[in-house]
Parts: sequence; structure tokens; C-alpha cells
Amino acid sequence: MATDWHLLENNAADDLNGAVAGGDGTIELTSAAEFPVTGDFLVTVWDANTFFHPGDDDGSGSGDGMEVMLVTGVAGAVLTVTRAQAGTAAVAHGDGDAVELKLMVEHLEQITGAITTLEGYLDQGVKTTSEPTFSKLSLTGGTMMYDGTAFDVLANTSDADDDAVLRIGGGGAYSNTRGAFVTLSGNEYGTNYRGLVVIRAGNIGTGTYSGHIQLQTGDSVVALEIDNAQKCFIYGDLDHDGSNLGFYGTAPIAQALLATGAAATVDNVITALQNLGLVKQS
Repeated sequence: MATDWHLLENNAADDLNGAVAGGDGTIELTSAAEFPVTGDFLVTVWDANTFFHPGDDDGSGSGDGMEVMLVTGVAGAVLTVTRAQAGTAAVAHGDGDAVELKLMVEHLEQITGAITTLEGYLDQGVKTTSEPTFSKLSLTGGTMMYDGTAFDVLANTSDADDDAVLRIGGGGAYSNTRGAFVTLSGNEYGTNYRGLVVIRAGNIGTGTYSGHIQLQTGDSVVALEIDNAQKCFIYGDLDHDGSNLGFYGTAPIAQALLATGAAATVDNVITALQNLGLVKQS
């Protein structure tokens, strides 16, 4: 949450143009030209003609004592104020009392509070190196965290708001040395893999995966889709550029070379189709 900083301005000071009662929500100055043009900022009001230091104003002068006010709006020379700030009371002030914008403990507390909040978000993870580490990073609408086993990037959602989207994107020129490529890499997995990347659609929390997975072209045209019945749909031509191919669990083989003319028999064709796994004999 962003800090609503109290504004500061060098040498901002003026006098009250009229007396102020303890319950008034506005004060009028002779001129507000030296103050910020909008809120929020703190001002100290006291009888400077009698007391040089605001803290010395015991209410025996023109007003009933010193008061700190929070200015929330400025309209000409009229300031909209919230009374009784910084441990002071809302009291009456006399015409001509001083109104000054001073550096106060509250300004420093805002700074230290923001730093403390930032340290909390970082979870004390910042190192004295060029590569800080974080155990968990909470973002607006999502979370990035590592639990010792998996690294999760999560987009927050709920049953009432299921439109949260997690996007991993690349930009720049079409080159694997620049940002256009997005690579999901898995390290060693088992004995038969150099890596494993799993893409699942569904509820990872309950283990219920019933969504669709689509691969789209640059113009958002679906090229490949796998539905929740494990059916794969290919939209467009299938161009296999590999050297081996197999169907229905058959081990992939190289393209069969059949004789031409009288040497080509139906048995040869059936055998080739069987080897591919496309047909089988009853």
C-alpha cells in the first residue's frame, strides 16, 4: 500500500486572517501562496507574537494554545483542515496567530514506516550482493514463491472471480538470443528424460484438471487444442518433418519404400500400414 506522504515546502508560513474556533473545519490565511497548492500537509498554529517556540504556547496568549492541523484541501487562502493532530487538542486561535509548515516527527515516522513495510515485504531477503534473494514475493493479484521443492508463479483467483490470467511473454526480434522466445525448461527427470515440462489446465489445488489447452498462432487462430476428454484437435495441415512416425503406441519407424509396378502388392501396403500402427488384422 502506497504511503500518503505529508507534503513539505521550504519556509511556508503565514498568519490567520480571522479567529478560529475549536470546532472549525477551515482556516483562512492572509495568503497561502507559500504553501503547497493541495493537501495533505501539516501546519502548526500558535501565538507567535507572545511565544517564540510553539511548544511554549500555554494558552495564555491570544488563543488557547498550540495545535497541529492536517491540511486536506486548499482553495485560495482558505485551508480545509482536520484538527487535533500529533497529540494536540482542537482549541481556539486568535486573529494573526502564526501558521507554519514545519518538519515534524510525523514526517520522519512516515519514512521509517515505509522502510519497515518494505523490509517486511522483502522478508529480510536483501543481500549485500548484486543478486538479492527472496523466500516469497507477494504482488498485486499474485504471488511468486519457492517452497524448497517447486517455484510457483500464481495468479490469484476465486470461485467468484475466475478470470485471473497468468501470462509469460517475450518481446523483441524473432531470435533465440533476444526476448521473443519463451522457454520452459525442466532439469533431469527420471532416467528416460533430459527434462520434463508439464502444462495442465484446471485446479492445481485440488488436482482436478478438466480445462482445455490451446496453442494459438500470432493472429490468435487456434492451431492445436486438447480438450478435457484428452482429444487432440489439429486445425490446419499436419506437416511431419521428422524421419520416423508411429501411431496407436507403435514404435516410430522410417518411411516405407514400396516397389512400383507389378512388384507392388496389396500385402506390401498392408504390412507398411501395420508397421505404422494404422491397421491391424483381426
